[in-house]
Amino acid sequence: MIFGFDLTILCRPWSLRLLLPFMMAISGCAISPSMTYDSKAPPTANLPLKLSGIIDGRSEFFARFTDELSKTNTQNTEEFIHPPADLAGKTRRTKTQPNLIATAVLVIPGLFGECVDNQALPFTDGKHRDRTQAYITAYENLKIQLGAYSVAAVRLAGRGSSETNGAHIAKALTELQRNNAVQSIIIVAYSKGSADTLHALAQLAHDDRIPKKPIALASVAGAVMGSPIADRYAQIYSALQGLIDIENCHGSQGSDFNSITRAFRSRWLTSTPLPTGVAMYSLVAHAQRELIAPALLPFYDLLSMIDPRNDGQIIASDAILPGSTLLAEIRSDHWDLAMPLAASRNPLIRSITSKRSFPRDELFLSIVRHLSEDLERGR
Repeated sequence: MIFGFDLTILCRPWSLRLLLPFMMAISGCAISPSMTYDSKAPPTANLPLKLSGIIDGRSEFFARFTDELSKTNTQNTEEFIHPPADLAGKTRRTKTQPNLIATAVLVIPGLFGECVDNQALPFTDGKHRDRTQAYITAYENLKIQLGAYSVAAVRLAGRGSSETNGAHIAKALTELQRNNAVQSIIIVAYSKGSADTLHALAQLAHDDRIPKKPIALASVAGAVMGSPIADRYAQIYSALQGLIDIENCHGSQGSDFNSITRAFRSRWLTSTPLPTGVAMYSLVAHAQRELIAPALLPFYDLLSMIDPRNDGQIIASDAILPGSTLLAEIRSDHWDLAMPLAASRNPLIRSITSKRSFPRDELFLSIVRHLSEDLERGR
């Protein structure tokens, strides 16, 4: 998955033929800089968390995840989440379970997610399903464990722009607002899905249609500020995207890849007011090199020239939502924390993953329950 792209499609004969020019072009650019100099780019700041206006919620979430992990797993929490420095002496939270019977949970996939939605939807078990039903049935087990009103992914154009996909997400949120059985909404957005969701919320806010019900957004390894990788290859992708035809995936609109460039995202965030009344949370990812999937290592090394705290796709500091609460620094590459690639039927795909077993169910349950409790408290 590159920005939510499951590499299983590269193992299909027609895909190899059509994507080969793109991959060859990428491999020929190893010496060029990740980003070009732009004196007119909006100024940004890289500050310690305490000086940035971001709320530090890592210790509380660390305890929540530990509780979830202890139910099914004997492994140490620190294998999956970097412990906060001030964790020592913190009181473990009580093992309360919030009531989610009137809560709707929306999962937002990343770039190219539609192309492989029959197997690799975020936070699912990796089993192959009928793609027309997978957006609901793949989450049935999580819905049961949560006791939620619903858990489902929003079906988006895998190669759609953030503006186009944002309109689909906005429609889904509007429908939930009209549903009298739903009293609160939790959004879990992965990778480019975070950027798409921001576009949805901005459009709803502009039209004064933000749901009046309590609503929370968790961005998981989100392309909030984009990625230098996208900036590096955007022109190549733009030149070749018309030649790339991917089965089960809508054609590129020409701005899908551009939507996650750092240049585009920084300008969009600067010019677009984010809505008030939406509780926002961030979970970022970074790991030592030996935990990174082989297919992500070239990108990991490239990003490490800027910041070694990256997941092979996105720099951790670029994945934090403005004005959010930082819940976790996840010890994972960009795939393991959300995508069930190790369950692929294709041995080649399994061979290019980290082969690491990551407790995605426990992470998802922790996120939803944590956000639900905060909404109940009126945070």
